[in-house]
Amino acid sequence: MKILKRSLREGAKCPFLHGIAYYDFDSEYIVCYPFPINLLVRFFRLIFTKKNISLVEYKNKYYTKGYTVGFKEAKKVYSYLNKKNVLEILEEFERIKKEQSNGTENKD
Repeated sequence: MKILKRSLREGAKCPFLHGIAYYDFDSEYIVCYPFPINLLVRFFRLIFTKKNISLVEYKNKYYTKGYTVGFKEAKKVYSYLNKKNVLEILEEFERIKKEQSNGTENKD
């Protein structure tokens, strides 16, 4: 069965007389088999493994997760910036920069 299996990256052309059997989420490959076998592989894979999540749902799930995490982090930074004025932030940045440069000089 491995002789017939072809793994392709997303966007690659499927070989002649091959069809897409499934998308391997772990390795991010599209797996193709010759025409009648690909339908059987897809059918049995959907029955015996419960990996019947479509690619669009999979990507949307992680996109929204990343978006919400980024939004929360941006909200924290925005609230921090609203509490202090720009001069205080620049002074704090300079203080941290001096501490880091003094720390590296002492180690040598």
